[in-house]
Amino acid sequence: MSHGQQSDQKAEILKITDYKRHIVFCTGPECCKSAVGDELWNHLKKRLLELGLAAPAPGSGEVYRTKAKCLRICADGPIAVVYPEGIWYRFIDRLSLDRIVEQHLRDGKPVQELIWNRNNVIGKS
Repeated sequence: MSHGQQSDQKAEILKITDYKRHIVFCTGPECCKSAVGDELWNHLKKRLLELGLAAPAPGSGEVYRTKAKCLRICADGPIAVVYPEGIWYRFIDRLSLDRIVEQHLRDGKPVQELIWNRNNVIGKS
């Protein structure tokens, strides 16, 4: 099987075209202590499962998550960006992460007072 076929097969298994939102979460070590970032990453995974936004089986759920070691900001982390809206959050702690998961990822309403930056990628080609 070629690399292209492998990635096509994996994309089909994950059903990456079916997700409503994608959160990219930076766990450090430059923007925050890695232990803090990793603890919050694990909390994010747990909350997504608890709310039915992600399921144990690949390709089920509404939210795709990606763990990153660097989003090139390297300060004021942990940092996350949520697509398709292109909303950036910083200084994430457990309480703010719960709000982001429940209000933005589940309900589709960005947490206005936590937004740090925006990159409106919707409609750009």
